[in-house]
Amino acid sequence: MPALGLAKPAERSAPTMRTGIRSFRTQRPFLRELRGFSAALDDATREFPRSLPRITGALRTGIPVVAKQDEVNEDLRATLTSLQQLVADPALGYALRGLGRTTGILNPLLRFVGPYVTVCNYFNYSFTHLGEHVTEPDPTGTAQRTLLNQAPRPQNPTDPSYGSIGAKRPANGEPVTSGPRVFHHTNTYGAAIDHEGNADCESGQRGYMEKLTAYNDDKNLKIVIDPHTPGNQGPTYTGLPRVPEGQTFSRTPESGPAFPRELDKP
Repeated sequence: MPALGLAKPAERSAPTMRTGIRSFRTQRPFLRELRGFSAALDDATREFPRSLPRITGALRTGIPVVAKQDEVNEDLRATLTSLQQLVADPALGYALRGLGRTTGILNPLLRFVGPYVTVCNYFNYSFTHLGEHVTEPDPTGTAQRTLLNQAPRPQNPTDPSYGSIGAKRPANGEPVTSGPRVFHHTNTYGAAIDHEGNADCESGQRGYMEKLTAYNDDKNLKIVIDPHTPGNQGPTYTGLPRVPEGQTFSRTPESGPAFPRELDKP
């Protein structure tokens, strides 16, 4: 007598076959994909001997990095939290608008002032001389080196002079009782470059000019007031021949009143 609860093998064969027939139909697409995958896997396996050494090196480098990832994630969480608080701050919009205005002001300034530093090197010249200028010993340390020069005294008290106030015309070599005759020279704000970015470092390289004024052609008037001299003066001794590649520039200020064309001598 057979044991209770155990079906005969023949009784289980038919249901098993019916289940297998339905299952095999479902497995056919998988088997077709597996055939293609197996072919690709063979190609990948042939590539392993050549690629594994590089992969191994990458793993050696990556394992210590991944081991520190928890610390990086903690720092990143703090950073993102701070960023979220910043974005949620109502004052951020005002700050960004202020930054936009600051950039709008600063960019034109740097375009104009930049060549005085990058091309003419005036910044380093100034600080070099400044270090020597404050070296006069005194009881408390050092002081500025200065010389006291008295202004020339004109023969006619109504003539203009550097020692008088309220001149109605520029000094033009009027007779003096002491000191040298004075000729008005105020050709400040010299250029650093021309309009193409070539060096035109005028300050300190123009010499003593006799006359330079666009607004008065009187041959007897020996004064210099125009800021720019004709022609390019070139770079300073330690300067560059032109503006460095990739930097924008402007020969004249881009803010404020327009620079008069007659003063911007080519």
